Amino acid sequence: MDTKKIPCVICSSENDLQYLFEYSLITCLKKIDFLNELFVVTPNPEIALKVISKIVSDCRIPIHLVKDDELLSKSENKMCGWSKQQILKLRSYEICEAENILSVGADTVTLNKLFLNDFCTPQNIVVNYRNHKTVNKHFRFEINRVKNIYNLFGITTTSQNENLHDFIFDIFLFKSSVLLELNRHLTKKFGSDYFLKILPHHVSGYGEMEKIGEWSLYTIFAIEVLKCPFVFQDGTALLHQIHTESELRNYDYKNKAVHFVRKDFNKKYIFDELKKNEIL
Repeated sequence: MDTKKIPCVICSSENDLQYLFEYSLITCLKKIDFLNELFVVTPNPEIALKVISKIVSDCRIPIHLVKDDELLSKSENKMCGWSKQQILKLRSYEICEAENILSVGADTVTLNKLFLNDFCTPQNIVVNYRNHKTVNKHFRFEINRVKNIYNLFGITTTSQNENLHDFIFDIFLFKSSVLLELNRHLTKKFGSDYFLKILPHHVSGYGEMEKIGEWSLYTIFAIEVLKCPFVFQDGTALLHQIHTESELRNYDYKNKAVHFVRKDFNKKYIFDELKKNEIL
């Protein structure tokens, strides 16, 4: 399974290009052997090219730059960055001619080797979920989001109670066939401009963000609407999320990847820790 080569997409805002994008890119190339090409989707390809040229002198795979507005309508391009990032990921099949596409966050660093069977098997989609040891605000937020997505699809089956999980993973494998079916389904239900209707145009707090999320939307559609064969997998060790300074200072860098959720962590501190742990 791991001999199969697939593309990777990194969607990066202009702020991310100046923040952790370079660490995300370097570690993707270093730690994920099953990639055959990489696409950077960004509003400013010129800045991305400068960063890439500075850190990658001899790349083992092609790197392609794609401008946001190549995938967004004029109305979608006026939406907030949080919503645009979701649209870009859910349209990744438009730039990658592959059945499987790995999406990696621009503020997510790969710490240890990743393998394709972390995300799928020959027969099944692997549905990674985060195992919260205690019921905390992050867990409650994600469960409410999943419930809202069930309502969006009009699903009221008993399986909803069985499948209430935190599906948020900033390293995520999309299947193009599922994304295409999701596009058809939402177009039929809401019209061709469905993203303008189901995603917030502006985000002022967690209330808007709780209504929808690309990974949970994709997962629930795949397992509940399409009835794709799948297996649940506790992905807690796969990817860790850091939300606070305390979590940052106490993190041991033992997971396969880590997502730095806040945008104001000290970049030099992160760089020093990555060097100390021989990640970079």
